Amino acid sequence: MRFLLSFVLVMTLLGAGAGAAVVTGIFTVEPTVMAQIVGDDAASEDGATMPRLQLAQAQTGAPPVPLSPPPAQPGAAAQTGAPAQPQAPVETARQEIGDWIYSCATIGDGSQRCAISQQLSDSQSNATVLLWRMVRAPDSSIVANWQTPTGILVERGMLLAAGTPQPVRVPYRSCSARSCEAVATLADDFLQTLAATTEIAITIVAEDGNAVTIPMSVDGLAQALTTLRQ
Repeated sequence: MRFLLSFVLVMTLLGAGAGAAVVTGIFTVEPTVMAQIVGDDAASEDGATMPRLQLAQAQTGAPPVPLSPPPAQPGAAAQTGAPAQPQAPVETARQEIGDWIYSCATIGDGSQRCAISQQLSDSQSNATVLLWRMVRAPDSSIVANWQTPTGILVERGMLLAAGTPQPVRVPYRSCSARSCEAVATLADDFLQTLAATTEIAITIVAEDGNAVTIPMSVDGLAQALTTLRQ
């Protein structure tokens, strides 16, 4: 399910691998970007809360699943003399669960990827402000992916408050011309906490130093997580 955020918030934000995972007890991440529990100083940073959220139409929900490109088709390339184009994923399931979207898609190698997601967008420009997607990996682990606009202080990371005693700082993994991305593999104990929490808030810091706290809906989250892990 996608929500709409106030235009002021969006303008504030838009104005401007390898190795074994490390278990933190909350979630696991690559060793080079190990998450840290936020201390008192970081937790007390001034953040402007933005409670004004409007529910968008269901059909405007987030894209179903982050998919790896399928393998190239050498036969097709030989016939045309041009690089083979990856086959588009084919959506096989889509279900609204409260304010979350559960979706599955088949990719080029025939395997299936399933995910749950919630997307926040600007009410005027329709630009994506925040996308949280959780994907069931081939080994049945749950990998979380957060996408934010550019124009942020990457070194400050993203703060996730979701039922833990203190918010968790999730480092950004990369930024492109259009968005920045944080990724973490969620441990079982954190997934249990997440399913039971009554509120979620994510804080990102714009380039001007303003910390903006964005609430996300938990409506349907516990059921969506159960469905994803089946």
